[in-house]
Amino acid sequence: MAGKKKEAKHAFPLADDVTLDLDGKKYRLCLGFGELRDAERLLAEKDIHVNLLRSLQFDSIGVQSLPELFYAALHRYQPGLTFEDVCGLITLKSAMTIFKALGRAYVVALGVTDENPSKAGESKVDETN
Repeated sequence: MAGKKKEAKHAFPLADDVTLDLDGKKYRLCLGFGELRDAERLLAEKDIHVNLLRSLQFDSIGVQSLPELFYAALHRYQPGLTFEDVCGLITLKSAMTIFKALGRAYVVALGVTDENPSKAGESKVDETN
């Protein structure tokens, strides 16, 4: 098969393919800046005021911030899910699975792969000016 490109293997799937299986149902997650912004706006309409960028400190995600961050990650591909629906998906049994899926979505959003594990969050800035 000459000319066929070999696909790069990634430690995590591409952002569009981060999935979570809860009770036999698959959910797609995306945790980019736009998703955080949209979720903050939608939550504010419900009088829930939160700083989702602060929630990305995974060592301090708690009972309050897990539903908000999960809602943000689900919203792009499951826009029909309400915040209340998302809260209903979180149980003591599912919380760690959700937490790990959010971590994968976050790492993918940062562009971390096998080829560039140290590039998380790096940006290129022209310092010559």
